[in-house]
Amino acid sequence: MRARMAGMTAMAAALVVLAATAAPGQTRVRSANFDVLYLTPLYVAKEQGFFTREGLDVQMVPVKAGRLGTTALIAGEVEISQVDLREAILARQQGKQILRIYSVANRMTMDFIVRNAVLQARNLRREQPLLERFKALKGMKIGITAPGALSDVVTRFYLKRAGLDPDRDAQLVAIGGGNLPSALRTGQIDGYMLSPPTPLWLEREGVGRIIIKSSAGDVPEFAEYEYVGVSVMKGYAERHEGTLRAFVRAMNAANRFWRAPENLEKAVDAGQRYFTRVPREIIRLSILDLKESLSPDGVIRPSAIKQYMDFERTAYPGQFSEADLNPAEGVYWTNRFNPGAR
Repeated sequence: MRARMAGMTAMAAALVVLAATAAPGQTRVRSANFDVLYLTPLYVAKEQGFFTREGLDVQMVPVKAGRLGTTALIAGEVEISQVDLREAILARQQGKQILRIYSVANRMTMDFIVRNAVLQARNLRREQPLLERFKALKGMKIGITAPGALSDVVTRFYLKRAGLDPDRDAQLVAIGGGNLPSALRTGQIDGYMLSPPTPLWLEREGVGRIIIKSSAGDVPEFAEYEYVGVSVMKGYAERHEGTLRAFVRAMNAANRFWRAPENLEKAVDAGQRYFTRVPREIIRLSILDLKESLSPDGVIRPSAIKQYMDFERTAYPGQFSEADLNPAEGVYWTNRFNPGAR
């Protein structure tokens, strides 16, 4: 585990583009950015000036996989990242304390798309029972962002749900999130799962079809599930309360703004800044698709934390101790910076 952490730290150091100094009179906050549209509230807060109004110069630091954002956070190369709770659990086992301060998505948003030739060969459709769709993954060459990333973890879960061995009954290929769409287009992989916009984009292009749409609640285990949230190192939270309260206020303002129907196009504008090659209509449809999966107020709900821990306990028995899966506030999460939680 230590060797793996060291390796990931080295990878993050190579991938992260360090930001410049803060604008005069503002507090610099570096945020890891893995381009997925569940970060719409963050993009809106940045592009519509909500962070600036709170005295923050939030600088987006690109990473190629969500897991590398966690590595950059632990390494001190960013102050904020959108961390999966599993990464926080693994970090805690190594004595690193990551604290979620704001809920971004309280439902799994990764949708699984399969290319047309494979769909036709297997007569595979989203309308089929979920277990049949899981079983149909047998023998596929499936793209993931990185080993141990959530795209890897959840793909393995789907295979196990079908009674399959992920290491024997499918081929999982780590190629980075940005390479997954082109790999599907060219037939290098048979399918992959990722949050919008790319699965919907490829579906609209006629490359393949989404067969498991977690963002629409297809998988019961992920329907109320504390998926991803704004996270910091616990020590940073203790030293920078004012900065984090300002960050949360900006996120709350952005959430109120982008959810208003009259501001939809401005939310699309914000998303377009980070997905310059994705057609505008795909960004619009993706944002609308994601609306029900994204937290409207950033409040972290104990029931969603419990659902997450229950998933880890049942999907991977014995991997984590009960202490590792402690759902209590203050261990992996807190609402204390969010006035909406009162």
